[in-house]
Amino acid sequence: MQLTKLRAAPVVQAEVPPCAPVGKTDGGTASQLIASVRQTRGRVTRAGARMGILGRIVAFLMTGAAFVGASSSGTVQIYADGKLRGAFEPRGEPYATDGPSVSVYLEKRDVKAADGQVVTGFEFIGWPEGQGVRIQVFLLVPAQGEANSYLPEGKTERLARRYFISVLLAKGDEVVLGKMRELGVEPMRLRVR
Repeated sequence: MQLTKLRAAPVVQAEVPPCAPVGKTDGGTASQLIASVRQTRGRVTRAGARMGILGRIVAFLMTGAAFVGASSSGTVQIYADGKLRGAFEPRGEPYATDGPSVSVYLEKRDVKAADGQVVTGFEFIGWPEGQGVRIQVFLLVPAQGEANSYLPEGKTERLARRYFISVLLAKGDEVVLGKMRELGVEPMRLRVR
């Protein structure tokens, strides 16, 4: 989680420098803008001091809420053949890449998708949704240009993800992924703790 440091806003509008040169739409960056904001001249008024304190309190509460939200969604656990094969903490917002994921490789090497591509395993991602956790499951198949074979090395550039199923579970719930039977695989079980 990235935390952002809040700065007090200038009291007078004229003291706010433009982010881009006048008449242009680009040329400045947020860091240049922040670096160029100076403390106002004169003394700090009581109202200004209260606003600075209020800003800190709001930032603290927002940070606390982010931590509470992240921890309240629970941990997703993946079981195969009765054994825990992986677990992850769901990310705070929906994502397709660059978030927590777990890949579980199959022991069977002859599993094929409906189009004939060999399935090496499954990848699981998830995020909080409502009062539960949305979990998306993907097939791991050979990437374009790779031989249609089982690729358990864990080299993600050799594997492509293909959407398989999505489930919504509340904390404490468990589901058996019966759709895996269509592939000839013993269904895995998901649990949110």
